[in-house]
Amino acid sequence: MTPSSTLPPTNLIRFFKFLSSSPTPPSFEWIPYNRLKSISYFASGEFSSVARSIWLDGRKIVRIDKDGNECVVREGETEVCVKRLDGWRGVMEKGLNKLCKGLTACPNQTSYYYGLSIDPITNDILLVMKYFPRGDLCSFLYSPNPETNLSWLNRLKIIRSVASALVDIHKAGMVHGNIHPKNILRDNNGNEDNWILGDLGAGGVEGCVDQETWARGTENAAGEVETCDNASGDLSFKQEIESSEDDSLSLDDSDHYASCLSLYATRDEMIGVLPYTSPDILRGNHPSSHSDIYSLGILMSELVSLFPPYYSSLLSPTLTPDNFLLDICDGYRPRIPPYTPGCFINLMKKCWCDPASYRPGAREVFEILDRWCREVEGNGAVGCGERNVLLEVERGVNGSVEYDKIRKMYESKKIKLTELSENEWEDKTEGLESLDKNLGLLNYFNSNKTYKSPGQHVAHSNDYFLAWLGLVNVNFVDALYESQTGVNDWHHQYIGTPTISFFHKLSNSKLVALVATEKSVVAALNPTNGNITWRQILDEREEIIGLKADKDNVLSVSIAVDYIIRLWDGLSGKLLWENIIKKTDEATRLKKADVVFLRNEPSIAILLDSLTMVKFDLNDGKKAWVNNNDHNKQTKFVRIVDNGLMLNAVALVRQSSRYLSIRVVTYGLVTGDAIKTLDIKSRVEDEKHVIVVGGAEDFKAFVIWTEKPNMRANRLGRDDISTEASLVGLYNSVIPSFAAADGPLEFIDLDVGTRTEFLVEVPTKYGTAAAILKIDTEGGRFLALHDMNEREGKSVYSAAFDSDGKIHISRVFNEAAKGVNLEIVQIFSHQTIVNRVIKHSVANYGYITSSILCMYCNEPGTKYRMILLSADGSIHSWKDSSIAWKREEPLTHAVGVEFVDLPEKKLWSQEVDELDEDADKIETITPFNRYIRRVSTHLNQLRDLLDNLIAHITRLITNDKSAIATKKSGDSASLHRDIYGFRKILVFVTPKKIIALDSARKGEIVWTRYLNYASLELQKIFVVRAAMIKYPPVIIVVGKQVTSGGEIETRLFRLNALTGGDFEPEYRNDFPADISLPLNSIKTIKLPIEEPNERTHILALIDAKRQATVFRTFAKSFYFTLERENGLSGYKVSDNEFGKTITANEIWSITFPSETIASVGQRPLHEKVSSLGRVLGDRSVLYKYLNPHLVAIATFSSTDPKSLSIYLIDIVKGSILYHAVHANVSPIHRVFLIQVENYILYHFWSNGDPVKGDGKGFQVVVCDLYESEHKNERFESANFSSFSHERPYVDTKAFMFPHGINAIGVTTTKNGITTREFLFATKTDQVYGIAKRVLDARRPTRTLTAEDKEEMLIPYDPAIPDNRKSMLSYYLTVAGIRHITTSPALLESTSLVLAYGLDIWFTREAPSKTFDVLSEDFSKETLVTTIVALLIGIAVTRPIVNRRKINARWY
Repeated sequence: MTPSSTLPPTNLIRFFKFLSSSPTPPSFEWIPYNRLKSISYFASGEFSSVARSIWLDGRKIVRIDKDGNECVVREGETEVCVKRLDGWRGVMEKGLNKLCKGLTACPNQTSYYYGLSIDPITNDILLVMKYFPRGDLCSFLYSPNPETNLSWLNRLKIIRSVASALVDIHKAGMVHGNIHPKNILRDNNGNEDNWILGDLGAGGVEGCVDQETWARGTENAAGEVETCDNASGDLSFKQEIESSEDDSLSLDDSDHYASCLSLYATRDEMIGVLPYTSPDILRGNHPSSHSDIYSLGILMSELVSLFPPYYSSLLSPTLTPDNFLLDICDGYRPRIPPYTPGCFINLMKKCWCDPASYRPGAREVFEILDRWCREVEGNGAVGCGERNVLLEVERGVNGSVEYDKIRKMYESKKIKLTELSENEWEDKTEGLESLDKNLGLLNYFNSNKTYKSPGQHVAHSNDYFLAWLGLVNVNFVDALYESQTGVNDWHHQYIGTPTISFFHKLSNSKLVALVATEKSVVAALNPTNGNITWRQILDEREEIIGLKADKDNVLSVSIAVDYIIRLWDGLSGKLLWENIIKKTDEATRLKKADVVFLRNEPSIAILLDSLTMVKFDLNDGKKAWVNNNDHNKQTKFVRIVDNGLMLNAVALVRQSSRYLSIRVVTYGLVTGDAIKTLDIKSRVEDEKHVIVVGGAEDFKAFVIWTEKPNMRANRLGRDDISTEASLVGLYNSVIPSFAAADGPLEFIDLDVGTRTEFLVEVPTKYGTAAAILKIDTEGGRFLALHDMNEREGKSVYSAAFDSDGKIHISRVFNEAAKGVNLEIVQIFSHQTIVNRVIKHSVANYGYITSSILCMYCNEPGTKYRMILLSADGSIHSWKDSSIAWKREEPLTHAVGVEFVDLPEKKLWSQEVDELDEDADKIETITPFNRYIRRVSTHLNQLRDLLDNLIAHITRLITNDKSAIATKKSGDSASLHRDIYGFRKILVFVTPKKIIALDSARKGEIVWTRYLNYASLELQKIFVVRAAMIKYPPVIIVVGKQVTSGGEIETRLFRLNALTGGDFEPEYRNDFPADISLPLNSIKTIKLPIEEPNERTHILALIDAKRQATVFRTFAKSFYFTLERENGLSGYKVSDNEFGKTITANEIWSITFPSETIASVGQRPLHEKVSSLGRVLGDRSVLYKYLNPHLVAIATFSSTDPKSLSIYLIDIVKGSILYHAVHANVSPIHRVFLIQVENYILYHFWSNGDPVKGDGKGFQVVVCDLYESEHKNERFESANFSSFSHERPYVDTKAFMFPHGINAIGVTTTKNGITTREFLFATKTDQVYGIAKRVLDARRPTRTLTAEDKEEMLIPYDPAIPDNRKSMLSYYLTVAGIRHITTSPALLESTSLVLAYGLDIWFTREAPSKTFDVLSEDFSKETLVTTIVALLIGIAVTRPIVNRRKINARWY
């Protein structure tokens, strides 16, 4: 053909004819070669070359001429990009088919393709496309002169653009197959970059996509959504250690490598970019939608690290492609930077996980990324499980990355898949089978840092291998078998106190109770047992103001900065969609958002606040319209009603300081525009005097209000008053019980949908009177249906329909003497079908405050169910007048907890025997009477023989060392210590309630105590006496209360920890069980001193005037500190008398200029330290610095960039013993600090140091304090004194930490001998344990010496591995952990761990394993068999031996 030919060659005519005959023909044309000018090639690869050129004609565009007619014209000279498809040589037909499919099936993803041409000299196909002057993602990231830094929002937008393109591609049945940064093109869309996924149909290898997989995301054959290994997305794969010096050790099963190799034989080679190629393709499979998702996951890792994937490995001169392929197939993945948000890590790991079927679909990934982008744009926080994510993680493009090498890296190459012969394979796997795979966990700490580089499967020193073999018993990584879950631990899930609740029946006829709580939780409860069917925990800053359900759709409305609307699947709790609506500043909040599911279309209308109405499409959550009602501050919309054709909105308009008027606005459903506005002549005093009912059809909804002396109604849509009734007549003749009215009438909305029944209530002298009314939809008249009469106290109402659609009304009212009364009225028959008194402890729960009723429970024999909320926040369920279950939701507000040791059982028997006697009776009791009493006690104990026998057998068979004899919980006689000390009482204190749980009975409630005092807020709890002979354990709860005069007073409650009852004093001078002090206590200190009479610890209360009130006299002075915002002061108290207020003398003060205190730590008062020193490898000693008056303080500087300062201060003399500064620390993340023994550990976020090359991320710093830097040196004084001049030697080490945390704790044991373990509550709601041996400041940076090995030191590595086996909570999600506290058991090896926040989780942890009891694999059967055999042998041989002895004497 000639360059000037205007027609394509014969082999392309069929191609263009097919394009033109498609339903939506693309704008793609034949371009003669001579119309391309100045072709200048600037990039070339193995399969294509790219050039810039000028297309003389330009594209065809449609314009309007001067007569208004459409005409097609050319743009003229246009700069274009010309791609020479060298890889199509010899396979043009296949290439044209691919391109044709891309142009027709995915027009949105190929719109930048302009046409084809042919080079007349080489006959190569030329693809003419749009020229992108801003380059591609590769040049954007790694150009020597980068234009900008990447914020998290920009990174998310790039990935979202690629995911959006994949949604279209996979939906069309295609696969891209060649995703990498050079194929992601950068376009300009105004002031914002627009990223385009290029090369579709013009490169790569075409595969196939499963349409069903695309439609549903990722599901298995059973239809259940699968995740990758576990809920958190953490996979068992090895992360790359990016260091030029580091290799790594892989000790995985060689059979897996062999299986990978055998799969390679299905194909000889493939074309692609190796780092972005999925393992399933490397094994010889065709590209698929799953392989595209894998490439997307690798792209996510590159954008978060700003390094090419496997960069250091791919540039290594020792890299061989065959070994690198094996590594990728074996789970080798790019390293994840420590600053990466947890939610981002989870999604990334799911995308690149293996097998491919576990990867999510493109649509699922896009929806997640789109939600994150909107959240970041809306309020600067990613609400995906990673709370308070630092969004401004600005990291400059790394200048050390060589741009030219990277460009080469992203060129498509042939990848050989069968280069390894069978002999070569045997050589590479030789010796692997003989190694223990578990040692692979230790490769992070190998002293020579000979970590595994790709292809280097065995590279370690025998010396270090033997050293590690000797450390196996350290066991700082302890896994858990599946059968052990729930044996030594228990987990209670909570939701918080409900603010919205109702029963709802789903499509599977299953009844659930849907609730929204003040803890920002949306949940579905099983009404039968109270278990959580599903729950969704929103950001803690969100307040849920609306919850509504229709069929299987559950819609929630919450507000943080703006309104967030989410639709959940009622069956599974899965998020279907969410949308954000900006809050109008002029609007006022509603108590509850009004949500309406429209009847005639799949849409939802929501009244968000006093001004804002919005409509959404129910299927996809797209916003149809928003109406802000002209920002009229005087108008407050309160309800919206769907009449089938339009929306009627009822508003209250402020007319004066006293009165409101009613306005009804009608809106069109299509556009949301106001069609009609009616101002109803009315004078309403309060919003409670207005109610809206009905709404099934047009003009069937009414607004009803009281306007003295009448009650009036208006039919919505009309401007006249439909009906009115005299309140005087209503009180005197219609409803007899209203004759005793002692206040205005109020409406109670029963939430009965489109029905027009409503309830009215009036206060009376002794309680309330109520009646059920109805407005006739035809005549518009008021009808009195039922007089519910007057009842004492406050009443709570709810309504429900039975199976025939008939309304029932429940009324719950409290009578302190009898309990709680329940009445259920059947409206159509005017009968009270239920009238019962239900047992309810007001002392433990308070009065009932709200209820919901269900009359159609779909349970044979069940007439009704109710769920009620009590004043303390607990949830109660009644079934047919009996209590079904309870949920102690006040535990979600716990502000403190104490472990209370139980008494030994024999001590209780003594207490009820001889020791429970008055002193004057001891001499009068005869020995015979004392003997009879002892025999009676033993006979009573025979009752427990069977229970004790069962408990011992259970411990023997199940190895559950906490198994106890079953007895009624709450009986103080049954509360006794088990033999190992695992059983304790966990006493939680909440702002209004005290709750005790039994640790050995899976957290069963022992007792509760509700302190129903106005404005009382409990704050702290102290155990002032442990259990001992004759004396039960005693706790003191401290709180504050505002008096009627506005003064703040401190209240103390002394309780018996076994029963929860008041602990009454035995001596006249003791203070009572409940005492109020006229002081505002700012600090309460439990002194290490006991008073002699009751053996209780002394408490000192410090008030705002720096005065101390001490209960009980004492001989010695004490010191304390008070923190200010930017400083610390030390005080001394001495020379006191009982009950006397003493002024504390300030003895020193420290001010931190331009700093604010971020965290304060202090050693526990009763800490056990087993050794005064640390024995080194050469048997010398470093003596620990154990200063009981040492306080660690962390402060933030007020100047930018922020710095973190750590101070160690002696509180007796106020001297600063140590000071350290960390630069570039972000105050967005909280600093956590813990101080124990001679260790100090703190956790913070570092922004890194670009000059030093330090990266961003979480860091943990550990400080070990010693008396001297030198061995065997101690302070001069034999006894420690704070007034001496010695300072500690501080040894520190910093580590990169893989998680953000919400709390920190440390294990404690009986004598402090066992190695400690630090416990971290991660932001992913799990408990992560790291042994002190790992977080050791003495870990050497040099090669281990013989002394180091003898001391059992671990070589220093700056990164703490993210090892799933270090998760104490295994796969459990312990939501909202805010505190971790520990307590010792009687076994020295074991520490009891309690984590609490929204959930409560309890476990037993043995950091050094249970060395003081038999292990679980100990064969008890063999032991018993041996003993039995010995007994039999003795029984058989004894007569023989005796016979021989006798014979010997005779003969």
